[in-house]
Amino acid sequence: MVAEPNLRQEIIQKLKLSPQMFKAIHILELTLPELRELLEQEFEENPLIEVEDKINNEPAVQEETEDDWSEYFAGERDPNVKELEKRRAYQESLITKPPTLQEELLHQLRLNDISEEEYQIGETIIGNIDDDGYLTVPLEEIARDLHKEIGKVEKILSLIQTFYPPGVGARDLRECLLLQLKRRNGTDPLTLKVVENYFLDLENKRYEKIIKELNITPEELKAVNQHLAKLDPKPGRAVSSERPVYVLPDLILEETEEGNYTVRINNEYLPTIRINQYYLKLLKDAHTPEDAKRYIQEKLSAGEWLIKAIRQRQETILKIAQYIIDFQKEFFVHGKGHLKPLTLAHISEKMGLDESTVSRTVNGKYIETPIGIFELKDFFTKAVKGEDKGVSIDFLKLKISELIKSEDPKHPFSDQEIVDKLKEEGINIARRTVTKYREELNILPSHLRKQKL
Repeated sequence: MVAEPNLRQEIIQKLKLSPQMFKAIHILELTLPELRELLEQEFEENPLIEVEDKINNEPAVQEETEDDWSEYFAGERDPNVKELEKRRAYQESLITKPPTLQEELLHQLRLNDISEEEYQIGETIIGNIDDDGYLTVPLEEIARDLHKEIGKVEKILSLIQTFYPPGVGARDLRECLLLQLKRRNGTDPLTLKVVENYFLDLENKRYEKIIKELNITPEELKAVNQHLAKLDPKPGRAVSSERPVYVLPDLILEETEEGNYTVRINNEYLPTIRINQYYLKLLKDAHTPEDAKRYIQEKLSAGEWLIKAIRQRQETILKIAQYIIDFQKEFFVHGKGHLKPLTLAHISEKMGLDESTVSRTVNGKYIETPIGIFELKDFFTKAVKGEDKGVSIDFLKLKISELIKSEDPKHPFSDQEIVDKLKEEGINIARRTVTKYREELNILPSHLRKQKL
């Protein structure tokens, strides 16, 4: 039976975002420097927009305006100018220092399910890797110093050589290139063979010997050299040469006399944005041509929408930040170990916002506090479930650290004993979890903490 064409109507509900909605979402997720750049771009493209840089206090246009359209913009100029000098004292803390190569490798090492002995070996190996990514001491020396079998040390080095950046942990250039080639998809077998068996000849430009013994053409050898030119002879520089990144806080946290914490928008680094009054007068002028009026009206609508979108961004950031600070107040009173478990889903549910909106709001947004500058997402932490309550990972690390500080140095707690102590407080976790967090705290195992009688 042949199926016949069938025409039917159906109603399908779809969510279609307008270009303005897309732009509003984009504005929400911009960092403060990116927002400044956007405003500069809009100023160049829209003659009805004028901006004034509060830092230099220099208007971008010379026309004076009677109406600054402040009702469209929540970011008013902060009257307390003296605080600008105070915040400039935090200049050094505006620098976020990228991790060193060794810190990055130790972080990757902790992610692997290895024993305490293997972690100790890995830590020693990483400590002997230079900024270029090369292991600088023989494995035999590491094995001798740690009183370990050479096979165990070789096993951990092989693990580290799988870490980022590709080629790290090599003992010479040949091994570095081989490590990178073996991790590349579609690596040419000929290139691999040349590096494995003819590296010295290649290094000394004995090309005729390679061509003759491998029975290849000069063009094929040239292709090998082109493949090798794409590799990094100093892979560690991919991490160790990164420059410090400057951040500008979107928010300022202040403590009131009553001991409460209030958050305000940092308006010093965001230019004031206004609608140019000259063009508004042209719009109302009966002598202005109709096509000019249409153009002015179009740009006016775009400028007003931009101001409203920025105001909405500021209000959303402020609203979410204040909730986070109120929720994590104990952190500012007692320290990092007192961060409560907090997730994007929690804020989404409590504040009636979409989880993606919360994510866009906190990502890349910084807050300046009396104890330093933090990214908003730093206040989010996963929970470790207890018998009748959830505790954060940071709180758990604090408890482990406090237990170890209180132990008898002659009879230190084993990881299992720490598990038992935590269980008495209603916190059930596995021994391997205690081991993991103890290592992240850089605390030695019990047999190495034990003091001799």
